[in-house]
Amino acid sequence: MTTKRESPVISPTFKEVGELFSSISDFLHQIHVSQNGSVFIIERNGLLVANSSSQKPYVIDNGKTKRLAAVDSSDCLIQATSKYLLQKLGNFDNIHNQQQLTFDFKGDRQFVKVTPWRDRFGLDWLV
Repeated sequence: MTTKRESPVISPTFKEVGELFSSISDFLHQIHVSQNGSVFIIERNGLLVANSSSQKPYVIDNGKTKRLAAVDSSDCLIQATSKYLLQKLGNFDNIHNQQQLTFDFKGDRQFVKVTPWRDRFGLDWLV
């Protein structure tokens, strides 16, 4: 009996995934959006993938690594933007096309551009 394998089975460790997310964050950190702007990537479930701030997309809690939800981010702007998107659009699954929105945060107008990004391997992120 033979079987045909379409793609390799990959089960990355959290360390490998964490290193990948850190590399993406390093790349985003190099992008200059504006003086007070930032870039972040989340999964449809709201978990942070990467961001341009110095915050890691995970925390160590009692010796265990835990991914962070964008709404729980210690970065005030990421947290506020995520909460605004949820309030305005219901949930992250409702974002099918690029959206351009504005909201007020700490007395300043914030311009938000959120773009869905998918690939053939199943990644489904919001940038």
